[in-house]
Amino acid sequence: MSTYTVDANINNGNLTQNEVHLYGSSRLGIDEINRDVQKIGKADYLNKLNTFVVGNVRYELMEHLGNVLVTVSDKKIGVDENADGIIDYYTADVVSATDYAPFGMGLVGRKFGTQGRFGFNGQMKDHDIDANGDHYTALYWEYSGETGRRWNLGS
Repeated sequence: MSTYTVDANINNGNLTQNEVHLYGSSRLGIDEINRDVQKIGKADYLNKLNTFVVGNVRYELMEHLGNVLVTVSDKKIGVDENADGIIDYYTADVVSATDYAPFGMGLVGRKFGTQGRFGFNGQMKDHDIDANGDHYTALYWEYSGETGRRWNLGS
């Protein structure tokens, strides 16, 4: 799955591929690539063969219920513990972390960072309705994590 946009401020208004969803046996994360689709060709591919930008890939760490608890990037941070100029170990670049209340609302004081697109039960967040990301959406329903109720009527 991928997301595309057309914006005059990005790539001169050309069709832009913004992100690619990474899958294994389930969703692993998102690669934020911002690629100009109209310039993709053999020459463009060969020129960028050895180009790799670290930090654009976001991996979602979930628990057994499918809740996205932590999002890390593909960037590793070197730590020189004894200041000898040699990296002793690496730590993860944590982009966001969230703990959830029973119906999916992010706990106050228990979340930080730029929240991703997916959260409670692996559902997509709808930041247009709730800026805190406590509102979720799926194909046929909208769900409020604060009240634990769906917005649509059941049939």
